[in-house]
Order: sequence, then structure tokens, then C-alpha cells
Amino acid sequence: WQNSASLCWLDSMLVALVNCKSLKKSRPDVEPRQSTVWRLIREHEDVGSAVQGHRQTGSDGVARVPQAVLEKSHADLDRLRMSVFQQLQPKLHCKLGKKETPVFALPLLLAMDAWAEPLFRTLFHWEFKCTECGAATKERIWKTLPTFTDVVTDWHPLRAVHLAPCNRCSRSHQRRTMTLESVPPVFGLHFVQGLPSNDTGNYSFTFNRNHYSISTVIQYKHHLKHFVTWICHSNGSWQEYDDLKHPECRTHSRLPVPAEEMHIVFWEVEEGCKEPAGCSPSSSFSALPPPDHPGTSKPGG
Repeated sequence: WQNSASLCWLDSMLVALVNCKSLKKSRPDVEPRQSTVWRLIREHEDVGSAVQGHRQTGSDGVARVPQAVLEKSHADLDRLRMSVFQQLQPKLHCKLGKKETPVFALPLLLAMDAWAEPLFRTLFHWEFKCTECGAATKERIWKTLPTFTDVVTDWHPLRAVHLAPCNRCSRSHQRRTMTLESVPPVFGLHFVQGLPSNDTGNYSFTFNRNHYSISTVIQYKHHLKHFVTWICHSNGSWQEYDDLKHPECRTHSRLPVPAEEMHIVFWEVEEGCKEPAGCSPSSSFSALPPPDHPGTSKPGG
């Protein structure tokens, strides 16, 4: 998508969804009832197929697409973007030209989609204990995009700790730990201050015999207040989707995003990568059925 009306927050989210391997793999042939995400993926594929169908290689060996086809594809993509914008508008209160964030938009979009939301919904416990006053809490939560603030230097999905003030005595830098209970096909997290390192291999993990690795990063460029999406390919290279650089989508051998700008991160199960029973550090957790009325917890959860 091309940048327009300060919609980089929406463009970055749409790119992440249409490139999500787990969504494509799980997508049924027949549209589920009121599934915006299913229609988004299908219609995006239709636009891509139309462009590819008109690609012709000239005598100079360069592949080209007729200008009229390109113009129609841009119009179709813009219409598709605006349909999602209008779906979000009543709950997000978004306006053209007003900056928003996928941190709020994505959970709202998924909450309206009974097919897509379970593919992102994580079941976990937040555990907190204050070293000053001894206050301790434990919450069991379903959420599609949990938030981490000030993460510890050795942060890892299976050692998921961040520092927060105590609600009772206000003592700062107290440890709050996420313990995973059920991990979905697409495991997403929001990092307010980024991660300790941009080496994505450091954050791969195994849960219930499934091996998860980072497939998508949404970068937040603080100085520009701008979102950019990065998609990891099977060969380890990274595709850059920056709507300010449209139509260019450069490929990079390594992820060049500063660690502190890794704002939203998605893990997906690696195809054909299973560990023997008993090898997973978290294999003792049982998967539980989804709640009758799933929702998000209070901000910061």
C-alpha cells in the first residue's frame, strides 16, 4: 500500500496479515461469517493474481505490467484498505490524517472476526511480586497482543519478564512475569521500549513440541512516528514494506531494525519442525478451550 492520510499504522497491519503464513494455511475455502481478515487475504491475492496475469517480458528481458492494470490494482488496494478502516472506525474512532497505532487496531479487528481471533489468542498468567512490600498477584488472561514495557536484558518468550512499579507501595522496577499456558499459531507481543537485541534467532522457542520463530516485525520509527513492516522469508532474508517507499520493497540479508524500534513481533510455528515428546520446556501445560466471551484485559496487560 502507498502512504496516504497518515495511514502507515493501518498499512503496516494489513501487510502483516496478508503475509501471515498461518492465516493462509488455516483459511477455509468458503468465507466464514463476517470475516474481514478472510476477505482481506482473498481480495489481496486476487489483486496480485491480476497483476501477475498481465506481466509481460519485453525484448530487453524486463518484465512489465501495463499501466492501466497497475492503476486498477492500486485503486483496488486502496478500496480494500478503506473497507478495513471503515470496519475499525466505530470502535477505534480513527480519522483520515490522524495518527493511530496497530497496537490498538489489530486486537479490535481480530475481536470482530470469529475465524481469525483464535489463531492469535494466547492464554497466559501474569505473575507479580514486590520485593519491597511483598504484594503478590497472579492473573490468568486471554489476549491477542499482550504488552511488555521495560523488558529485562535476558528476555525470552520462556523467560518473559519486564519491570513495573508496585501498585501497592509504588516501588519501581519490580518483576512481572508472563508464563505461557496455551500458544496460538500466531503468537504476537507488543514491546513499548523494544527488545534487548535485534537478533531474532535469540527469541526462537519450543512449546508443546512446536518450534516458533519470528516471522514478522512491525518497526516503529520514533523520530518519524512511522510504522514499517518486515517479513522474514524461509531463506532468512527480510522483506521491507515501507509505505513511504512504495512501490519499492527491498530485500535485506539481515534485519536492519534497531532493537529499540521492534514494536510488534509475531512468531509462527516452523513448518515440519517438531521436537520429540518431553523436549519442550513447557510441554506440561495443557491447552484449554477458549472463553465463552473472549476479550482483552486492561491496558498494560
